[in-house]
Amino acid sequence: MSALPDDEAIAAHDADRRQANYFREELLRYIDAVDGQAGKFQRAMAEYEQRDDMDQVRRLQNELQSVVAERRTLTDMLAALEYRFS
Repeated sequence: MSALPDDEAIAAHDADRRQANYFREELLRYIDAVDGQAGKFQRAMAEYEQRDDMDQVRRLQNELQSVVAERRTLTDMLAALEYRFS
């Protein structure tokens, strides 16, 4: 016996929601990892500032900007996912 169209739609919606939850958790893990990287860069920058090594500070500022941009992308993706499945 074949499933009714409503049953198929419900099953598809449930599958979409499970997949969205999986990706939500993955995005949150990535955001945590990126936050950890940002923290390391900030701590290292503070150390290099104390040593007055401005070349290293500038290098780390560039790295930090890259990490901040990556975090913004991840949070935008998360927000889009939340919007779609809220």
